[in-house]
Amino acid sequence: MQSNGVAFDVGISCKADLTDDFHEFIYSDDYQSRSVYVRYVQTSDSAFRTEEGARIGESWQQIIDRLAGNEIVYSANDSCVRMPSGWHACIDLMSVDRELDPKARRVLPKNTARVAFYYKQ
Repeated sequence: MQSNGVAFDVGISCKADLTDDFHEFIYSDDYQSRSVYVRYVQTSDSAFRTEEGARIGESWQQIIDRLAGNEIVYSANDSCVRMPSGWHACIDLMSVDRELDPKARRVLPKNTARVAFYYKQ
């Protein structure tokens, strides 16, 4: 899907309670007989900017600096961080740009890790 010149992936579900079973519904382009729920939107388009001005390719440290004064909430196995706008800035989950933070006792992105995509639920 594209919006304002930015490409997005949209994750959908056919049930409100997220108990989808892929075998339950026969694939069809006709969704008129059931409700479809948007679960998330995601982008790795370099034209994208969050409301805070963050973009693809920024360093993890730049994102953390943007969060100054806000609670830091990690998601996706600590490879993403939620921004005030609701967008999650994420590095690649398999990135080698992660290291053990002895204070937090977690494997977190290195300050130099680059944001690969953003998602919003």
